[in-house]
Amino acid sequence: YFLQALKSYKATNDNRRIAITCLNIGANYYEIGKHRKALQSFEKSMQIFKKINDKKGCALCYQNIGEYYAREKNSEKAVYFLTKGLEEFSKLADNNGIARTNIALGSVYLSEHDHIKAFNCFRQSLRCAEEIKAKDIQMEAHENLARLYEAKEVHKEALQHHRQYHKISQEIFNATKSRQIAAMRTRYETEKKEKEAEIYHLKTIKLRKEIKRRRIAETELKKHRDQLEQLVEERTAELRNLAHELSLVEEQQRRNIATYLHDDISQALALATLKLEQLQGEKSIVRIRKTLQEVQQITNQANERTRSLTFEISPPVLYDLGLEPALEWFAEQFSKKHSIACDFQTDGAAKSMNDDTKIILFQSVRELLTNVRKHAQATRVKISATHDNNTIRIRVEDNGTGFDHRILRRKANKNEGFGLFNLHERLRHIGGNLDVSSKIGKGTAVVLVAPLVSSRRISQREK
Repeated sequence: YFLQALKSYKATNDNRRIAITCLNIGANYYEIGKHRKALQSFEKSMQIFKKINDKKGCALCYQNIGEYYAREKNSEKAVYFLTKGLEEFSKLADNNGIARTNIALGSVYLSEHDHIKAFNCFRQSLRCAEEIKAKDIQMEAHENLARLYEAKEVHKEALQHHRQYHKISQEIFNATKSRQIAAMRTRYETEKKEKEAEIYHLKTIKLRKEIKRRRIAETELKKHRDQLEQLVEERTAELRNLAHELSLVEEQQRRNIATYLHDDISQALALATLKLEQLQGEKSIVRIRKTLQEVQQITNQANERTRSLTFEISPPVLYDLGLEPALEWFAEQFSKKHSIACDFQTDGAAKSMNDDTKIILFQSVRELLTNVRKHAQATRVKISATHDNNTIRIRVEDNGTGFDHRILRRKANKNEGFGLFNLHERLRHIGGNLDVSSKIGKGTAVVLVAPLVSSRRISQREK
């Protein structure tokens, strides 16, 4: 958190807060044992404090750096930085800083066996701590003075300071215990009132439980009713959109058929009629034969186009030979017409099914190949039909661009992406389902599953 704060303060160029945060970061590094990083943070903090002329900040940095060198057994540098810190705290008359720095400086002198300087530091620390009534610092000062006198073998003085240390320690302990006892008493009173309230509550627990049970039941009932109404509304909206889109598709198909009949077949018949009218006054046998040949060619072309339209709308091979031959024929036509390699494979098992299932599966495959042609940018499509446990599985797989499933689900929730929703609904109506798997850049695979049972059995089961 300090590192995050440091980034924020650097963004606003708040030097004072940057320096304080570096100081805190150094203290944290020191606590977890990363002393070198702690020193770097302290030095960086001191540079900024010097730059903005913050005396107290500099004093704190001197104190921390001095304690670092004391830990590293570098007494010379430790004494230098602690003395600098002590000077700054003295200028600011900061007794707390003076007391704590003297404790650290005295400890360094004591480790170097300079008992006189250590004694002066500890005594000054004790005086400052007594002035500001900082009992924790007083304890530390008495403890260090006791150590000092023990080192000098002045046991009487050492004993006095030990007694002072334990006296203050007991006072702190008693104060802590008093706060704990007060907190326990408050907690006891609170728990007593809670128990009394609980006893009062238990007197009417049966009635309260019954009321609560009924409320929960009513809430659950309302929740389920609301969910059911929402599902009905969503489903109604989906079906309404589906009906609307189907009517649009049907109208578009009718327009396409009408346009094809008008622009292609009707024009051909009109041209044939015109040429036949021209024969009424014609006497030349050669011209009559030539015109009749042209008329015959035009009618043959119109006949071929009519057959092509018939196969496009509803291929007779689907009813005469079955689904697999129809799919194989359609795959060949798709490859020729759109220059996209389209392979069809089947396991050869007999798949007896009603006309509704045949039509829906054939139309679904045709719509999927239309999607491949329009959107997938694929160069190869593979169609496979297999039979398993009274079901037929048709897999349509391409090597196109693919798409993101999450986008498909969002579109479905917004009633967009009508094509796949339409396929799913048609298959669902006959007891089947649709599964789509796709990855961007790795193509798409769609599996159509339908039961090999009659539509009457399906409708009874759904009912």
